[in-house]
This record gives sequence, C-alpha cells and structure tokens, in this order.
Amino acid sequence: MQLARTATTSSSPRHRGAILRIDGVAKRRARDQAGIHDAWMRAVGRMGTQRPGPREQSSWVPAVVPKARFLRDAGMTLSFMLCLLTPRTLAQTYQPSAACRVADSNIVLDLYLPLSKDGSGNAARGMRGELQINHQKMPGDRRRFPLDDKLPAQFWNVGNEFRVRLLLGLGETLVDLAIETQRNPQSGEHTGIFRLQTAEGVKVQGRLTCQVD
Repeated sequence: MQLARTATTSSSPRHRGAILRIDGVAKRRARDQAGIHDAWMRAVGRMGTQRPGPREQSSWVPAVVPKARFLRDAGMTLSFMLCLLTPRTLAQTYQPSAACRVADSNIVLDLYLPLSKDGSGNAARGMRGELQINHQKMPGDRRRFPLDDKLPAQFWNVGNEFRVRLLLGLGETLVDLAIETQRNPQSGEHTGIFRLQTAEGVKVQGRLTCQVD
C-alpha cells in the first residue's frame, strides 16, 4: 500500500510559520548589531571630545577644536608673522626721537619730538607733550601749553649737541623755551640746561635730561 506524501507548499500554514520565525531571528540580529554599532560610536565620540568643565566653558578656544591643535596652529601663525619682520621692515617701523622732561617747582615739561628716519637727525612732524608753568607771576589761564603738532622755531642736532627752541604764542602771549644739551659719553644721555622767558616777565632756568636716538 502506497502512502500518500503530503507536499508542503508555500501556501501552507506550516511553511509560512517557518518563514516568519526566520525573519524574526534576522531582524533581532540586525537590531543587536545596530545597537552594538551605535554604542561603539558613542564611546569613540566620548573619548575624542571631552565635555568642557565649568572653567573650560569660559575659554575662548572653540570646544570643537582640540587645544593641542589650536596651540600648534597659533604657534605656526606667530612664527610666520615673525618671519615677515625682515631687517628692512624693522628699519621702516623704527622711529628715532628725542624726549626731554623737566619737573621742578616752576615748570613741568614733557616733550617728545620725532626725528627724521633718513639718519640726518632733523626734526620731523608729530611733536607731542605739554609745558606747564607754575611760577607765581603766571596767570592761572596761561599756565598750560599743549605741544602737540608744534614745530620748533630753532633746531640743532649735530654730533653730541642737541638744541631746540620753542616759541609759543606771539607778542603779549609769547613763551620762549630754549633747551641746550650735550651727550654724556658714559651714560649716553643728553644733559644740559633750559631757559624759559614769558611776556609776563617770568624767567626760569634749570637743568634737564634728554634721551636722543
């Protein structure tokens, strides 16, 4: 007697159940692999980028840029800028000048006079400073004289001698200030005297020191 063999077709419930079980196993494996991958990427991210602490949050260094890399780039930029400072560039930025100061009971002088860059020692534009006359004969409204952008009436800068004369005002408001100095070979400073005369009859004389480049 021949037994009838039951054929299992794709439409049978048994076959469909097997397919569903296989799909379920595959989906679970895919989810597990995805979860492991996500966890691994999060761990790598935490190791590569640390969260800034309370003090680091106020830092001006961007948090997304590692500090070691930032310092390296800053050092390279500074080195490049220093390479641009050639002797010619330094010579162009250097400004020779003369600076004289006096501080006593009668006058206070703060004088800055730029000199020519061509090495001639001549005076250049850009004088700055102030002259304050504290003599009792000077009126209160005529005791302070700004020196900004003034030009010397007389100027002498040859060898070891440095002299400058300033005429402030005219006629009844004239203030005449003369400075005469010589370079001290030991200290390199220019020491000498100043003489001040005003239209009010004030006459003051004393010693001063100048720095001349």
